[in-house]
Amino acid sequence: MRIKKSSIDTFLVMLVMFVTILPLFIAKQLVTLSLLFLVLRIVTSEDIFFYTKKKIIIFILFMSGIFGAFLLAPEHIVRYLGILLIVLGFPFSSFKIKQSSIMVLSGLIILYLTITQILLLQGNQIILNFRDFAYYYEGSEVHKNYGTTDNIFKNLIDFSYWKIRGGGLYSNPNTLSGFVIMYYFIFDISSSHIKKLINQDKKKWLKYFQWFIFLLVAFCLMTTKSKTFLIAFIAYIIFEHFETIDLLRFRFKKKVILPFIFGMLILSLFFRKIIEGVLGGGSANIKYSILMDYFESANVLALIFGSTYNIFFDTEYGYWFGAAGFLGIFAFYNFYKMVYQFSPNSKALIISFLLISLGASLFYNLLLVSILIPLFIVLLSSSKKLNE
Repeated sequence: MRIKKSSIDTFLVMLVMFVTILPLFIAKQLVTLSLLFLVLRIVTSEDIFFYTKKKIIIFILFMSGIFGAFLLAPEHIVRYLGILLIVLGFPFSSFKIKQSSIMVLSGLIILYLTITQILLLQGNQIILNFRDFAYYYEGSEVHKNYGTTDNIFKNLIDFSYWKIRGGGLYSNPNTLSGFVIMYYFIFDISSSHIKKLINQDKKKWLKYFQWFIFLLVAFCLMTTKSKTFLIAFIAYIIFEHFETIDLLRFRFKKKVILPFIFGMLILSLFFRKIIEGVLGGGSANIKYSILMDYFESANVLALIFGSTYNIFFDTEYGYWFGAAGFLGIFAFYNFYKMVYQFSPNSKALIISFLLISLGASLFYNLLLVSILIPLFIVLLSSSKKLNE
């Protein structure tokens, strides 16, 4: 029996998506193995020959950082592999993906992460034991002090008290937020693609499924109280549904009105925390104080070429400024520009990524990058236009 190419491609993407959320003591090995399969699929496809000039430019811009890592901190070379693999495989037009399978798996993963988060917030001993055994990592004890609550829904909207934050299986609320929002992007892209292909009756059921997952993700992010990912989530929902942008007014599609109101209500709940974080002594202020201190103290060569790996920037921009310098940041600019030119419907995703990068690590995060690779494959392979 001959196996369809679409079945192989879909399986490879789903494999990476699935093994990434497995218990940590086996996830690392299985993620590495599954990514190797994807690498073989990419290097044997014709995609690597498209956009050759742009790819070479991006690779050259990263070379100084890679060379610096090779000399000073070899263990950090792996951080370049995720973005470079996406660049190499761009635009993934030879991939044939069954979007329905991707949508179902991403939805189930979101359900798994959210349900376990709720049970942990309630202090369920079985899930607590499972987390401590299967998802233990060095430093996880630090994040287990956020506590439990008997009234989850009260905690959901109480942004004045931040000691109770649902970190779920990963203990760290920011890590959980990162996982959930990345899987939501995959879910939303695949479900939106399916909606264009099905009849009206099926669209109604799909709409209910989309709302269910949307509410799950909103609930999860609000209970983590992760400002960065909440803002990125709201921005994605809004910009994904902009009809036009006029100099004098914004014109919304009707279906964005409810998410827009919902987003504004969420923002109003923790508006004071945002202001404190930026203007006061909050996390955002601290992160960018570290970055500004680096700009003042680093020499010109370090600012241009990078090779700094011993500073805890705690932001995507900071880490890449340190690792690859201004050349690395310019490489990311070229990457995002290339993605947007090929797939204009990636606007909302890119805006969300830029916002996440202000307060968290993204491509620099070895956990999240394993989801980013299938995310870009799903996004770009669904595009019908190949710009020669």
